[in-house]
Amino acid sequence: MGCGFVVGLIGLALVTGTVMSGLPSLAAPVRLSLTATAASTRMTAAAGAGPAGSEASVPPSSAVEAATAVPGALPTLAPPNPWVAGIPEAACIPTDIPQTGRVVEVVDAQTIRVLMDRDQRVYAVRYLGIEIPQAGNQLFGLTGILHNVDLTYRKQVTLVRDITDQDDFGRLLRYVMVAGTFVNYELIAGGYARVISSPPDTACYAAFKVVEQQARSGKLGIWALPASAP
Repeated sequence: MGCGFVVGLIGLALVTGTVMSGLPSLAAPVRLSLTATAASTRMTAAAGAGPAGSEASVPPSSAVEAATAVPGALPTLAPPNPWVAGIPEAACIPTDIPQTGRVVEVVDAQTIRVLMDRDQRVYAVRYLGIEIPQAGNQLFGLTGILHNVDLTYRKQVTLVRDITDQDDFGRLLRYVMVAGTFVNYELIAGGYARVISSPPDTACYAAFKVVEQQARSGKLGIWALPASAP
């Protein structure tokens, strides 16, 4: 081989060595990252194993959510309440599938009978979340019935359940709406009924308590009676 060729090989070797000597500094972050990931994996496995004979530890819910979150995904939103635009007071009503029908009888201030559109059968419907006091002024009780008649009789109603479908007497338990009126809410607001808690059907309990307090403050209906009456 000629001297020029040998010199060329030596020069190439020197250049290659110089380039290769710089590669570790570029690859170091990658190796460090992989090392940190491996260490993190080992630590997680060790923490999950725990002491011999013990159950694996459960990561915090925030960690689970972070691990299962899809990058860029939008949070899941509850479906909009379909009635609140026309009846603001109905914002608390669950977004369950409604039933519709026509009121054919008013049994009392908290119960109606409805001819259902779905099967043309008549069902007794008990208003959810309210109670009409039985004690006290009988004339006021009659006034409550008459108000219920005025709100619902022979009118088309929309019925929405909470959790429970029927009570022990076979009556449907429902939130009731007529045109632009939330009937359960209206009876409380006028002082015709008081609020009761009936778990698990409590979607509107907080809203009902607010309007009940307003009726009490205004001494409307039953709240105008002696304190022991309702």
